[in-house]
Amino acid sequence: MLDAPQSLLNDRRSKGLDRSDEMWEGELHMVPSPSESHQAVAAELFLILAPLAKARGMLPRYDPTGLFPHDETYRKLDWYGTVGVAEVLVIEPRTRRGELFANVGAKMLPVEPVVIECLGVRAETVDGTLRLTWDGGTADI
Repeated sequence: MLDAPQSLLNDRRSKGLDRSDEMWEGELHMVPSPSESHQAVAAELFLILAPLAKARGMLPRYDPTGLFPHDETYRKLDWYGTVGVAEVLVIEPRTRRGELFANVGAKMLPVEPVVIECLGVRAETVDGTLRLTWDGGTADI
């Protein structure tokens, strides 16, 4: 762990670079901006899932976190569980491989097959493409 000097934190704040910074149990995590491929996958995913969420009375939101070598995606899963998040879908942008984690007793556990229960959407990787299937529709990303 590295202690960040206040001057660095002030500089990040003044430039708007701290928008994705997170504090986990008193520990600062500086989250980099999502890569281009991550943004492309996330945008397509949001465009497909948002109308399904709205139809079920949900308020769709986009959290622009990114997957990078040595990122903290999996480390953050337990935090999601403790704050009551029901499901977390993790997609690796390059391979389009999806993993789903469900909240079981405040712990995020992997779920197979990947079916996003709150939306009624199944996700699978077919020939390097993320295929989403739901009642009345299908989409490839």
